[in-house]
Formats: sequence, structure tokens, C-alpha cells
Amino acid sequence: MELNALLSGELAPYREAWRVERRADALPLSALIDGSRLPEALAALERSHPGAPRRAQVSQWAKHYLRLLLPLAVAGAVAGLAMPLSPARVGLRLGDDGLPAALEVDHLGLPQPDADLAERYRPLLVDHLPPLLERLADYGKLSRRVLWNSAGNLIEHLLQHWREDGLEAAAVHADWLFQTRRRDDGGHNLLWQPVRYVESFLAPVPSPVRLRRLCCLRYELPGEVCCATCPLLPNKSEEELHALLRRWRAAES
Repeated sequence: MELNALLSGELAPYREAWRVERRADALPLSALIDGSRLPEALAALERSHPGAPRRAQVSQWAKHYLRLLLPLAVAGAVAGLAMPLSPARVGLRLGDDGLPAALEVDHLGLPQPDADLAERYRPLLVDHLPPLLERLADYGKLSRRVLWNSAGNLIEHLLQHWREDGLEAAAVHADWLFQTRRRDDGGHNLLWQPVRYVESFLAPVPSPVRLRRLCCLRYELPGEVCCATCPLLPNKSEEELHALLRRWRAAES
């Protein structure tokens, strides 16, 4: 299946997340990983939430970045394409709001039809995410598992979307990514079971309810509340849950 077919409907906007061109004002990803330009990349979020815990700022910045990176990266793996994710060859553009707006890459994937899943995901899971998320975790003084859970949460959403669209390969990819605690090399699988589906704990909300494994800390930012997949929700009172439900619905309207 081609990238455009995978990224259609509600996923179509993600096609514009990668640009095969270079701009002088783009931040080299390698400069974020070595730390030299990471404060510059995070400055806008720090300005918009002054005094907020840095760990919450970094966690939310990572979610913005992952929304640029993952839809095309995972679609490429499903489509059997080698994706150009070496940090030395990726640039990050910031938008007018100072948040991640686009990634600059060399191409939008090259055919590798005979590659197994480990080869397909190596650019993402070996070359790209580990050094970036380790640097962000160190800078924000938060657990790397929170950042990896944000990645797993979005990847699971993408694969479930394609699975519901009838793409059988999506289930195979999900099993390989999420169902083993250790990788083939013996290392911990930081994407292990990133979400769980539970019975509803609030009458207006139907079952199953999809929850992240770990909280992304959004509620620590001034003016923000828990997201609709927060694992802390089952511990809240019915009054608190109804208030959150009103906030989420108002944000969607």
C-alpha cells in the first residue's frame, strides 16, 4: 500500500509533515541531540508556560515532534519503504508559534520490499528515537519511559486506525511492536503495551475506554487538564470526570 493511501481521511494532514527541501532556518536534529540547540527548540513552549515544570514542558514538546515524525515513519514501515531518519540528515522547522512544524528529509522513502520488520523499523527505533528521547529525558529530568509511551500511544493509534480500515498487516506490525517485553537483541522494549482498553468508569462514556500506560504530565502546565487517555482518570471522582468531559467537548467544538 502506498503512503497516500495509508495517510488518507483524518490522517491526510500528516502528508505535509515532511518536506524534501532545505531551509537555512531549520534546526539540525543532530544539534538537538547533542544539546547545542535544544533550548532554542523548546523556547516557545517555555515562554507560553513560564514557571511550569520543565518535565511537563519537554513532554508536551515531544508530543508535538512525534506527531510530525511518526505518521509518515510508521506508514513507510507498513508500506515497505526505507525511511530517511538518520539524525544527521533530518532538519526541524519551527512554526510561527515556535513549535515543531515540519521535518526536512532527503526523500519520502525508498522501496525495500524484502525487508523484515526489524529492518523496516530500524531507522525509527534504533537510529532516530533513542538518541533524541534520551536527550529530551535528560534535559527535562523525566523518565524516558514517559516519552516512549507518547510514541507508542500514537503508533498504536495509527495501526489501530489501519486495522479498522481492513489492513491485515497492521495487526502483524502491532504484535511485533507491542507484545514482547524484550527486543531480539535482549534490550527492553520501551513500546511494550503502550495503551490498555478498560471498562468505562463514567456513564456517558461507552466502553472500552482507551488509556495510555503512563501519564504525559500535561496537567502540570498552567491552564491545562488531563487528556482523554490519561491513566489517572479512573482515580478521579465522578464530579472531576464530568468537569473534564465538559472541557474536552468544549475544546472539540
